[in-house]
Amino acid sequence: MHTYKLSSGERLPVLLHNGLPQYWPTLWVSVKRRKCRVASRTLALDLRSVMLVLEWSEEEGFSLEERLLAGRYLTDTEVTAISDRCDRRHGGNVISIRTVINHTYSMRMTRIREYVDWIAGIGMGNLSSAGISYADCAEARMHMKEAFTSRQQIPRRRKTLHAREGLSTAVLDRLVTVVSPDCPENPWSTRSIKIRNQALVILTLTLGLRRGELLGLRVNDVDFGAYRLLVARRADDAEDPRIDQPTAKTNDRMLLLEPAVAEILRYYILEVRRLTPNAKRHPYLFVGHKPGRNEGRPLALVSVNALYQGIRKKVTGLPSDLTSHVLRHTWNDKFSELCTKAKTTDEKEKAIRNYLMGWSPTSETAAVYTRRHVRAEAEKLSLKHQRRVLVSAGLEPDTESTEEPPQSHVTANPETGAYLVQTSNATHTKGDSVGRDGEKS
Repeated sequence: MHTYKLSSGERLPVLLHNGLPQYWPTLWVSVKRRKCRVASRTLALDLRSVMLVLEWSEEEGFSLEERLLAGRYLTDTEVTAISDRCDRRHGGNVISIRTVINHTYSMRMTRIREYVDWIAGIGMGNLSSAGISYADCAEARMHMKEAFTSRQQIPRRRKTLHAREGLSTAVLDRLVTVVSPDCPENPWSTRSIKIRNQALVILTLTLGLRRGELLGLRVNDVDFGAYRLLVARRADDAEDPRIDQPTAKTNDRMLLLEPAVAEILRYYILEVRRLTPNAKRHPYLFVGHKPGRNEGRPLALVSVNALYQGIRKKVTGLPSDLTSHVLRHTWNDKFSELCTKAKTTDEKEKAIRNYLMGWSPTSETAAVYTRRHVRAEAEKLSLKHQRRVLVSAGLEPDTESTEEPPQSHVTANPETGAYLVQTSNATHTKGDSVGRDGEKS
């Protein structure tokens, strides 16, 4: 597959065969899918799904499009074989025995169903000249489409026990410490890369931004006077030289910045980015700092992936599945904790979260990102219920106190900058302060 950047800025992915675009997949994307105004990345996923069924038909020894155009549609057995292929992970020329998640499987089957039905619909216009009954063909075509639909709707396993969750507090503290530019364990070699990567991690943790949203930020999206950050969707931006353009998947929004977060960005812009060759040729905030052809160019999505691959490999005490998206889950966990402490109603919490994440007001996506918090709350309530049952049965003494818990408040030590939690019984240090570059002082 290759993605072309058109003069309008639009990115158009194309399936190639012997270096040339494949006719029918290219036509389908151009005249059918582009009318839906979907993102370039979505078109690429469409074509990857089509590629699965084309590879299957080639292995079976026939041309899928030629057969469909001739009115000879896929059988139930063949749809089952395609379904099994869609359920497997693919890497290079290797098909894994491991299965994909339900969403990936369902989307693959949906895209293939739409593609083969579209090809079949084109072929039906020429069937009369071939002596084939239009009614019989229409019935067979509908049967093929229903075969895909029925398999797509089969109840499938869902691995919720080990589903992706946010970081624990201890791991989060560990991550924030090692990404500090002055931390001896910082895994990156040059000061400029250390400062940029810290800014990327801190923005993800504090605002919950996606990779595409981070890399789509422009310098003038940061309003240092009002401490605000604009997260805007700029699909098919002609100014963006990246073929695989990072874009925001969700709604535009204006987010407030803590002064310390704004200072991290200000320092990166003025002391690092401004001095980087080629960085002034475009408006994008995060750039490459490794000497070479990409120095000063807008940072690529693969570079963010490499950031987390590097930190997983070189730093102990971090999970093996640490990614930018795990930090987005972490943000949602921490937001849920804040709402619980503030006794925010479920309706209000949902409305606020949907805005901050860029989701539509009616979105139910939050459930995907709040597994750790929901699990912790469920465990807490479950234990409380168990204790009450045991107390009622006389198997455990009633130790629940009706007294009010000691009051506490947080102050900062002006000399050390450490946060102090003071209660009626004790005073203890809560954490360290964060300096200009985000390092702990």
